[in-house]
Amino acid sequence: MFPFADQIHSWAKAHASSSGLPDHTPSQQAADPVNTEKPPQHGQVNVQVEDPTLGSASETNSKPGLLIRMRNGSGRFYHHTTEAICHSWINVLLIFVPVGIACEAAGLDPAIIFAMNAVAIIPLAGLLSHATESVASRLGDTIGALINVTFGNAVELIIFIIALVKNEIRIVQASLLGSILANLLLIMGMAFLAGGLRFREQIYNSTVTQMSACLLSLSVVSLLLPTAFHASWSDGSHADRETLKVSRGTSVVLLLVYILYIIFQLRTHSYLYASIPQAIIDEESKPGVLAEFMNGSSDSSSSSTSQAPEPTMSRTAAVVMLLLSTALVAVCAEFLVDAIPEMIASSNVSEAFIGLIILPIVGNAAEHVTAVSVAAKNKMDLSIGVSVGSSIQIAIFVTPLVVILGWCMDKDMSLYFTLFETICLFVTTFVVNFLVLDGRSNYLEGVLLIAAYIIIALSAFFYPRSTESSVIAGSGA
Repeated sequence: MFPFADQIHSWAKAHASSSGLPDHTPSQQAADPVNTEKPPQHGQVNVQVEDPTLGSASETNSKPGLLIRMRNGSGRFYHHTTEAICHSWINVLLIFVPVGIACEAAGLDPAIIFAMNAVAIIPLAGLLSHATESVASRLGDTIGALINVTFGNAVELIIFIIALVKNEIRIVQASLLGSILANLLLIMGMAFLAGGLRFREQIYNSTVTQMSACLLSLSVVSLLLPTAFHASWSDGSHADRETLKVSRGTSVVLLLVYILYIIFQLRTHSYLYASIPQAIIDEESKPGVLAEFMNGSSDSSSSSTSQAPEPTMSRTAAVVMLLLSTALVAVCAEFLVDAIPEMIASSNVSEAFIGLIILPIVGNAAEHVTAVSVAAKNKMDLSIGVSVGSSIQIAIFVTPLVVILGWCMDKDMSLYFTLFETICLFVTTFVVNFLVLDGRSNYLEGVLLIAAYIIIALSAFFYPRSTESSVIAGSGA
């Protein structure tokens, strides 16, 4: 009996393969509950019929209408822009943007126009920085780094270019050195003070800091050499011409050094710029003088900020905000620079005070807030990176770039600074180099840096006008 059953089974399998049917036994078909389709009878062919409603529904879901996409995009754009504007308390000062424009349109006093537009630039600088970081984060590491480099000092560049077009060379020269002084003395001093009051001592990567300080010293020396070169000539007019040539050649060399510095920092030796692990920093930190007070206030703020993460902007919203904030900064900077000559003529404020103190504080306000806030959170590597890194960018990128732009515009923009500015820059770099050698900071070091900046500001306020200065002081123009 069993051999006969085996012959029937082999015949059924051969018949199924010859007729193109699947090789399923009745037991296999019963075990496959999914395949409920009946096998075709002899001479019949099963044809699968698609449901037209399913295809149309999938097309509708995959391709929404143009109006729906526009409405969704507009909603995301509004949501991201609102989050970016409400992200920082300093954006409350955005109300001064229309106020400054209205003051210029109404033709008010130049001092009022200068003050309103100076305050308006502060929140615009923060929005510009936020939009730059959002755009850079969505375009990859290489392009993002280039965008950060380009727009990192966009506010200062806009102010310098507008002042250069209007032939305010003394203001530009003083502002260039003033930006370095503000970053090294005021911003770093406030960071050391805020962090030192909360923690007894703060540690940071001394290797990176010493390397940055060394690069800053070399760049500062290259900026000061044209001034010493100018003093070597007896004929003033001939000295101006030759110093202009030396300044332009020095600027080209500094720009090449900056390109190598960017490659060194972002590509070849990026591992050197790694921060100390936060766990090690927190383990070695001890409470400072005002630790209880600052911990109480920071806990209440951190509890609210921990629930609200950093807002992420879409690419469209970030690009629009980047372009809009840049345009508004240019408008406010135009009105601000226009008001400087009349304000100087009608008040006791000197060009040195405006260039060395006021304009750098306005342009670096966003970086100031960032450096101090992260220092209070015991992140000194980031804080020092903001202050020292911005100083390096000003010294070996912005300053030579402005000289090259002046060359293209046929302006006598050189690196010949006054004796007062030269000594201030040299002493500042000298002091900062000594303070960052040990890799530790405290509040007394911050007080010393702030005190040095206040002394420089006080001297700049009473600095004589260009028509009243001595020959040895230098005109700087």
